[in-house]
Amino acid sequence: MTLARRRFYRKSSKLAKRKRKLFLLKISGIVLAIIAIIAGAVFILRIENIKIANILIDGNFAVSDKSIRMFAQERISGNYLFFFPKSSILLYPRRNMEAAIFDAFKSIKDINIEAENLQTISIKIKERKPSALWCGVEIHGIIAEELNKEQTEEQIERQQTEEKDEEKKLADKCYFLDEGGFIFSEAPEFSGNAYFRYYGPLLGEENEAPIGRQFMTEEDFDKIIFFLSSLKEIGLKSVYFGSINEDDFEIKFESGGRIFFGKKQNLSYIFDNIKSVFESKEFNEKDMSELDYADFRFGNRVYFKFY
Repeated sequence: MTLARRRFYRKSSKLAKRKRKLFLLKISGIVLAIIAIIAGAVFILRIENIKIANILIDGNFAVSDKSIRMFAQERISGNYLFFFPKSSILLYPRRNMEAAIFDAFKSIKDINIEAENLQTISIKIKERKPSALWCGVEIHGIIAEELNKEQTEEQIERQQTEEKDEEKKLADKCYFLDEGGFIFSEAPEFSGNAYFRYYGPLLGEENEAPIGRQFMTEEDFDKIIFFLSSLKEIGLKSVYFGSINEDDFEIKFESGGRIFFGKKQNLSYIFDNIKSVFESKEFNEKDMSELDYADFRFGNRVYFKFY
């Protein structure tokens, strides 16, 4: 190897070492800068003046301040990645907190969490209002096969007593429904007809608890409410609405009489049919308090019975 070539390799080696050294210095500088930024961020985020110390709660009635505050405090305890405090007003998990409280308390319809200042957050709640009761999957009414059965006064009286006992048993375990058909809370025992009652299968899995489930879709529930309201306008005030079986509905009136109709039948058609029958001369000549049932499940043929 010539002298010139040796000198060239020596210069190249020195240049490579210098470049490697500069590269390592740059990497070290970047790493130190990142560590300094993280350390500074941790220091700032741990300053007590920007940590959540106060939780204000507004709009709740059924759910206590203590319960909501406990859930909120659980969500802001601890750290992200061991260093960054969740209680910092800049990092607190607002969405996670809202979702956790909303999921834990089914009586809450809407929730909004906002920062009031550097140490205070406010939790604003809108609770569901009880509109009616859901009292079970089925209400056992008179089925079609019994329509032509003759009964003695004693049998009729026994039947009425059994029906009242059945209603009481079903009403012993009732739940509050909101205006959209959502079950949000177990209801205390009521006497009389303090709330309208619904019976029928719930949406979702059968083995799930009732609280947190829909009685019907909101759209279907709105239709039923409008149907019941329309009946009330023609003098037929209802006390409960429910399923006799998989195919049929039953409505009981305040006067004691009941009507049956199919779940697949058009509600407008059924309403016109009911209105026509109840305003007919034959019905007007009867004492409506003596009505046992009127069955509208068979198209234009209507079966009815008075005690």
